Amino acid sequence: MKIRSYILKDNYYKTRRNYWMIIIYWLLQN
Repeated sequence: MKIRSYILKDNYYKTRRNYWMIIIYWLLQN
């Protein structure tokens, strides 16, 4: 259970980081 929770949390943070990178990239393009 703990491991699963950890994986979900790790996945969540990676997704958030990628999301911010996309936003920054988009802002730089404009």
